[in-house]
Amino acid sequence: MTCKCGCNTFYANQIIRVEIIVDGDGHFEDNRYATIEESIYDAEPPYGEFICTNCGEEYDTLED
Repeated sequence: MTCKCGCNTFYANQIIRVEIIVDGDGHFEDNRYATIEESIYDAEPPYGEFICTNCGEEYDTLED
């Protein structure tokens, strides 16, 4: 999809699952690996609102 302004990149949301380290009370301490990107083991598809990174126009979906 391309926005009305011609841009084709959008801000969106995504649910990810990350392996982490916790203390004895279950509180977050750190990611299992050096970065969060290395620690991600599952990611759901992005979902909207999709917001154009250029002009801010909002879309519910990326379907034309």
